Amino acid sequence: YKWFQALGRFLDDTPLWTLELPQTGTPEYFLEGNKERNIEFITNQLREFVAFLEDLLGRKMDWDQYAQILDRTIKILNLARDVDELRKAVPSPMVAQDFWAVMMAHLYMPQDPEAYEFYQRVYAEVKNRVDQGIPAVPNERYRVLFSELPPWHSLGFFDRLAEELSIVVAIESWSYHAAGLPEEEMQGVTDPLELNARITYHKWMEFNEFARKYDISSSFMMGPSLDWARRYRVDGFLAHPLR
Repeated sequence: YKWFQALGRFLDDTPLWTLELPQTGTPEYFLEGNKERNIEFITNQLREFVAFLEDLLGRKMDWDQYAQILDRTIKILNLARDVDELRKAVPSPMVAQDFWAVMMAHLYMPQDPEAYEFYQRVYAEVKNRVDQGIPAVPNERYRVLFSELPPWHSLGFFDRLAEELSIVVAIESWSYHAAGLPEEEMQGVTDPLELNARITYHKWMEFNEFARKYDISSSFMMGPSLDWARRYRVDGFLAHPLR
């Protein structure tokens, strides 16, 4: 937080707004009413942010456009999750190098109609590979899970692992994967800001059931890694030394 505050002062007192995100521990998540209170908190934060922007820019929020953008966003996030589900297949139809090449569409451009069309083609290609048993890497022998920031400057490293040792990265970097939003989370929600809040909250809290089962103090980061190790049938874990 201080980083952006200092940067705002450096850039001629650029206005700064901080959106807070409750990230309760696993036991606290299951306290009665905790989830709904947190979603209400995030929704109110977003409402105050809108008021801040309206005052700053001298323009009113276009709620119809916002709702359309949100609808497209949810569609592409859920489609990206569908691609993730296909990747459980053995041999792997899509490896980390492929994911890192396409993830910008759902991570930074989920409101773009072209991004949705692009991901439809990605889904079709990956599904065809699963149906036809076409591997992303020939002679797959070992499947690993890679955690977090990839070495962008040296992605060829993963090609060498595949070529020389038949190691493929079957799944990677939880934080880069689409949040998605289950249908039950959207039922009865008419406020687009609450819908936005639910997308965010679901991203950070969706592994709490798994975390409680295995007594993990924080559900994100470690929760997905342990869950995906089983679901994607990986043989090992690959990460930077600091992990």
